Parts: sequence; C-alpha cells; structure tokens
Amino acid sequence: MQLERILNLNNEIDLYSDQEVNVPLLQSYDLVFSTVNLPFEIDSPIIKISEILDEEKVKQEIEKISYIGFIPQKHQDAHHSILKNLITPSRYFKLDQSKGYEDGLKEMVSQLTSIGCLDDGFYERIQEREKKGSMVFSNYIALPHNFQFQSNSIELALGVFDKPVLKNGKEVKFIFLLGLPKKQSDHVEHMIVKIYDEILRIASNDNLLRMLLDAKGYEDLMDVLEYGIKL
Repeated sequence: MQLERILNLNNEIDLYSDQEVNVPLLQSYDLVFSTVNLPFEIDSPIIKISEILDEEKVKQEIEKISYIGFIPQKHQDAHHSILKNLITPSRYFKLDQSKGYEDGLKEMVSQLTSIGCLDDGFYERIQEREKKGSMVFSNYIALPHNFQFQSNSIELALGVFDKPVLKNGKEVKFIFLLGLPKKQSDHVEHMIVKIYDEILRIASNDNLLRMLLDAKGYEDLMDVLEYGIKL
C-alpha cells in the first residue's frame, strides 16, 4: 500500500518471498525493493527498505536512481567532497542572469568543448534528455547531464548566476553540468553516485543551501562543499 502511494498508478507491482526470487526473475523488473539482503547480484537497481517505509526517503532513492540512469548504489566515502575535487577553476563559470538558463548552459558547454572536455554533440544530447524530463531540482539547483564521447572521465562543471533565473517554472542559481563517459567502470559508477548524493545533500539541507547562496566566488563555494560533506 505504501509503495502504491509512492509509485505511479500505472506501474505494475509484484510481491515475492525471498525463497521465490532468483536472478532471471528480478532482472525482468525495472526496479526492485527488498527488505532483506539478496544472496546474488542483479543488473536491475535495488532499493533496500524496512517493513515500515520512510516514504520521503524512498521517493528520494527512486529519484536518485532515475537521475543517474539505473546505476547501482555503492558504499560511499564520507570524508572529502568529490564535487570540490572535480570542479576545478577552469570548470567554474560566473553566468549572466540577464541571458537566462539556456544561454548560460550553452556558454558552459561551449567553453568546455573548446578546452577538450566535451564533444561537439554534447549540447544537442542535453537538449534531447531535457525532453524526457526536467533536470531541475527544487532549491535553486539544476543537474543537466548526458553521455560525453570526448574521454572516459567524468566531466563536472558548476555555473553560478548572481541572481536566480527561471527554468521550467523553478528558480535556478546553480547549474551542475555533468558529462558521463559512455563506458563506465565500477569506480566511475561509484563516483557518479557520490556526485548525486552530494548534490542531493545540498538541495535538502536549508542551512547548507543558504551558505552556498551566500558564497562569494570559487574559493568560498569550494569551502562550503567541503564543509557540507562533513555534516
């Protein structure tokens, strides 16, 4: 009943005991919820739940999986900000709010392409991904993302408007632009999950978000990111 409240009514939900399940059965589903640790690994994403659900937490887990393209969650390192490590000064952009969200995003992609971080077709793929669903969080944060074919590395950049701009009816001040390598190792998958978790931590923590909004320039922003990972 709780899952039915959380999920779209058009989704089909089946229930099994742990003795009934096996790899072929569970891999036929888009998403698996389990109250026990399974004795095998599957490609389908798994969300571990308790018998009594924290519905908001489960919603966040579902959103996380949908954003990162059904990548299994790994154990996380808890001491250093991966956002700070990936967003170098050349990947930090002060954006002009008078030009709006799309022009700001296009400027970021163009400059990253010019220095060899992204391939020429990346912006078009971002636009196609946007048609499938909004990439704007609440709380001033957007996370446009898609595959990039320039390298086998994760490319992450941050664009900051002086004042929020509107995108899909929501105010955006921070654009976290994420280029994902097409070929993904376990290490890359782990990093992608950490990136999403850090961004979700910012979006869901009012005090941390306020500190980010008040930050002045690159160094201040990086200090806030490093502080936030330790909360």
